[in-house]
Amino acid sequence: MKKYTDIFPMRLKALRNAYGISLSETAYLLRVNAKSTVFEWENQKKVPSVENLHMISTVFGTPTTAHFKPRFSTSHAIS
Repeated sequence: MKKYTDIFPMRLKALRNAYGISLSETAYLLRVNAKSTVFEWENQKKVPSVENLHMISTVFGTPTTAHFKPRFSTSHAIS
């Protein structure tokens, strides 16, 4: 099972790519100082603060917990 620190970078990059925005645009939207901050999050060099996680959820319209939970296939869903 993947750790949350493995899942978050993939989710952030997937969201950024799905919206078609650059590292610079993402940094601007998230109100962080530089695109290198977002790059470091996506490449597991740093972990965002709680405030940054909240901003990511707000900007991308996702629950904060969605960035850390592995997805389940429909075969694992509870009916």
